[in-house]
Amino acid sequence: MSPHSHRSLTEDVIHRKLSNGLTLLIKELHAAPVVAIDTWVEVGYFNEEDDQVGISHVIEHMFFKGTTLRPRPDQIAAEVKALGGELNAGTYYDFTHYYFTMPAQSFSRGLEIQADALLNPLVDPEELARELEAIVQESRRKLDNPSAFAAEKLYELAFRKHRIRRWRIGQEDSLRSFSREQLLEYYRRHYTPKNIILSVAGDISAERVVEEGEKLLGGLPAGDGVV
Repeated sequence: MSPHSHRSLTEDVIHRKLSNGLTLLIKELHAAPVVAIDTWVEVGYFNEEDDQVGISHVIEHMFFKGTTLRPRPDQIAAEVKALGGELNAGTYYDFTHYYFTMPAQSFSRGLEIQADALLNPLVDPEELARELEAIVQESRRKLDNPSAFAAEKLYELAFRKHRIRRWRIGQEDSLRSFSREQLLEYYRRHYTPKNIILSVAGDISAERVVEEGEKLLGGLPAGDGVV
């Protein structure tokens, strides 16, 4: 990508702050009738204590697995797909993010669903137990992946004392020990407006994003935003 094309992607990004401190980044792109809604949270593997390794990734897995308003674990995914969209998420050392891409006409519904997931996590204990087993299997597959194993082993050998040395997805016994209460405590501690950036790009007006963002997310308590 040339320097000029890089600038064209980043210029005209609109920055706004909601009343509670949550950051909005908005890029109007009207070439196609689609929109991406991406919630970034400044929390990841580096924020975990030694007895919490992997908890950020567990929360990522549970984020779209039910809310008090949408209690079925498949309900959010089904609603997003019914709107013509798709969803996914990812966890890394210093961030976690959750995104939808969908037709622009579905923006309001999409933002409402994502706000519901952010504000009203259910973390059903039975669903959590099932998801923890899925993460254990993911960890085992990673152990069998030479490039993934080599990368994490390199970090372990390169640093004498740093959280990057840890097997970031977590060990089986500790993963299985996570409770609903532990997840919610970690969630409430880190998923605060100070740590959240809502990024919206696509065929949508910035004014509408700000208006609906304030309406749907402005009520999220400010909290301490401990990082």
